[in-house]
Amino acid sequence: MDTSNPMTDNVLKKTKFKARLIALSIMLALILILSLIKRIEWVAEYVFARGISRAYAYVIGNVTSILPISVFEIFIYAAIITGIVFIVLIIKNLIKKRWIKLASSSLTVTIIVISVLLLYTVTASMNYYRAPVVLDMYDGGVDSDDYLSIGEYFLNDFNNLAASFERDEDNNIISPYTDRELAKIMREEFARLESSYYNSYVPLAKPILLSKFLSVNSLMGISFAPTAEPNINKDMPVCQKPFTMAHEIAHSLGVMRENEANLIASYITLTSKNDLIRYSGYLDTFYQIPSMIYWGVGSDAYSSFYEEFSPLIGIDRGICTEFWGSYSSFMNKISSFFNDIYLKLQGVDEGTGSYSGSYNYDIIDTGEINDEGQPVFEIVFSDVQKLYLLIYFDNLI
Repeated sequence: MDTSNPMTDNVLKKTKFKARLIALSIMLALILILSLIKRIEWVAEYVFARGISRAYAYVIGNVTSILPISVFEIFIYAAIITGIVFIVLIIKNLIKKRWIKLASSSLTVTIIVISVLLLYTVTASMNYYRAPVVLDMYDGGVDSDDYLSIGEYFLNDFNNLAASFERDEDNNIISPYTDRELAKIMREEFARLESSYYNSYVPLAKPILLSKFLSVNSLMGISFAPTAEPNINKDMPVCQKPFTMAHEIAHSLGVMRENEANLIASYITLTSKNDLIRYSGYLDTFYQIPSMIYWGVGSDAYSSFYEEFSPLIGIDRGICTEFWGSYSSFMNKISSFFNDIYLKLQGVDEGTGSYSGSYNYDIIDTGEINDEGQPVFEIVFSDVQKLYLLIYFDNLI
């Protein structure tokens, strides 16, 4: 015997619907409030970056790091399945004209999406507005006679490293580590960041199993604050993995701006005692050295310097170029377009152009002429060039 009361059921459904509407309204209001107060640097820095976001990353990171697979990747699969089911339900309800069920399911999905957005705002978006990154940098000048010595110091190490790795028949570097082992080593490397600016807990970087999707979109890695996980493309060349891990881990430590994440990755890799990690840092940043020689000494010295590069370095760069070039596609352009929009929405005016921020240097024509009759230029060093100079003058490697 059916004892249900249709009127009572309808009242309950309406009450639940209103409750969900109220919950959605509250979440939207919170996102709006956060979007306004995040522009206050003190709030972004001490309430969120060093407070709420850090505590969340510590708790969730300790949990997700236990798992060998990426929780973020599982989340993506679940989101795709949910989206497909939702579309099927929409079509079904539209055909059968079940307007109340359609509204209810739409509201449920909207609440889920807004909940994730709210969580991301708290754990990641606020950190884009925090104070600049804390890192020791060289702030002195350089005599023109020193540029070649500096260049040769690093190039000798670069060349020696290139020749030290075991390679396959195609000259690809054979990694001495699994991705999991490398992630654990990278975690230890970050212990050298002693400033309270960074999150104390360093999560393990994880490979994305279906990395083909990342490759098609020219993505080397992705950090997802709600799961406190740095993720990398497992298919990329071995020599790029350490720098990418360092970049994504930097995001997980609260360094959200891309130029600063690159700077931290440069510091971690270039000052590492591990050969593969340091080599990865050179591959990504070494072009900063010849540019100093070109403007600090001259074009002849620049050309001669390039002739000293090991052929293996060119081979490794070629392997990287070929790998990513094979995935150049329409999807790549779409991915870059949306990433640019995302960064600008986070207050980064340069968008994807901000990735090169730590590599940008300026040249000032002093109006002077040297003994060879060449104009003398003053270099306003990039952050990465300052890092190289710090390593050289302080003998950090």
